Amino acid sequence: PLRRHLFAFVWLPRDLLSTTNRLRIQALLEEGGAKTLDWGLLVEGGSLAMLRFVLDAREQGSEPDEEGLNRELQAILAQPEVRERFAATGNNAVPGTPADAERFIADEVGKWSRVVKAGNIRIE
Repeated sequence: PLRRHLFAFVWLPRDLLSTTNRLRIQALLEEGGAKTLDWGLLVEGGSLAMLRFVLDAREQGSEPDEEGLNRELQAILAQPEVRERFAATGNNAVPGTPADAERFIADEVGKWSRVVKAGNIRIE
């Protein structure tokens, strides 16, 4: 039953949050034929916010075009006004593929795991 669902997570600077940007991202995700079932927004104390989309991919008929979506997202991130808004929040848009993001996350988890272990850091 879960094969029909496609989950998409988009992190962006809080200052870039707007209905226009959310709808733009949602339209991009729906281009392959999937329909949005739900979306959510998580804004915490840092400078980033996360948009979560749940899409019904039953009618899509094939796997999402991950490379195509990534190309379009990279084009959005390359726009000067987007780069300027990222920079204004102390962030930068780093181009890359989903595999690049996976490597970055794995490297960060490894690095900070060592710091936590070496410092004997515990959650209270």
